[in-house]
Amino acid sequence: WQALSHQYAHEPVTHLPRRILAPGFVDMHIHFPQTDVIGSPADGLLPWLENYTFPHESRFVASDYSAQVAEFFVAELLRHGVTTALAFATSHPASVDALFTEGQRQHMRLITGKVLQDRHSPDGVRDDTEQSLIDTEALFQRWHGVDRLGYAITPRFAPTSTHEQLRGAGELAARYPDVWIQSHVAENRDEIRWARELFPAARSYLGVYDDFGLMRERAVYAHCIHFDDDDRALMRETGAAAAVSPTSNLFLGSGFFDYVAADAAGMRRLSRVGVHGAAALREDARPGDGQAVVLDAQRGHQSEVFVEAVVVVAGHVAIAGVGNRAGHAAEAVPDGLALAVGRGRAFDLERTGGHAPG
Repeated sequence: WQALSHQYAHEPVTHLPRRILAPGFVDMHIHFPQTDVIGSPADGLLPWLENYTFPHESRFVASDYSAQVAEFFVAELLRHGVTTALAFATSHPASVDALFTEGQRQHMRLITGKVLQDRHSPDGVRDDTEQSLIDTEALFQRWHGVDRLGYAITPRFAPTSTHEQLRGAGELAARYPDVWIQSHVAENRDEIRWARELFPAARSYLGVYDDFGLMRERAVYAHCIHFDDDDRALMRETGAAAAVSPTSNLFLGSGFFDYVAADAAGMRRLSRVGVHGAAALREDARPGDGQAVVLDAQRGHQSEVFVEAVVVVAGHVAIAGVGNRAGHAAEAVPDGLALAVGRGRAFDLERTGGHAPG
């Protein structure tokens, strides 16, 4: 201010006390169709999907309903400072078209894709193996690279895709190397046991994706909680990134992400702030809402704990309030903000802003 203010002496000054000016937040794992099931109670991930998520997502077969939710969803992202998002749609092409259309209208940097799930899913969300791959390629060709939009090949998670569907997804990923990949892995111990039963030849749950050619640069896997050292090494070697989801992990009782082990292994990792099982995108967020993030990262880098708590409550609490609750000083912000802004580059996003000079 001292260096520049005299150059703009005649310009109006806007005072923003107790605010931080930052580049737009980058949310690396968010579910557009789950807006209306935020906070729904369940005993864990799998019951939550069965009782709430799958029944609700079946509504997105309708274009008008998809468009209505997409308009609200994008408006909420922007209202909370999220200008770039990697989002799940549903298994219905209409949901993908609706979200891309609204993202384009609002000039967002938006990446999404049709969910692939051709088994272990109820009528209304289960897709056909061959048609799902045809739809994926058609949607990719329609939207990828248009304005600020990008496409992501999106298996929901390995247990809800057949070997044939995952093989086809890997073939598409090889054919279109500039497309993104997104899915879930190692979120819940019951889910891991299920994946091992369905894919007994795989070294691990994460290894399933590697076996089908879905581990590479521009691949983002949500949660990544229950990893061993070999899993973390595979993430590093392939260039895939983990999307850390602390509020969802705590809400569904899934476990805690191991920040220290991930960093020791050289894993890429990013943060997410938005829509999932836990409460999010709320106007009445309070300092206590950052508690899940603080708990999730007690063994991790403390500056990042502070800023992830700030990001979770999306700017609706005083920064000092969250920082004091986490027990860390405000000067931690410059390092930690990379989790929500500059580390968009960690999953190969071009033209992503940061907080470094220039």
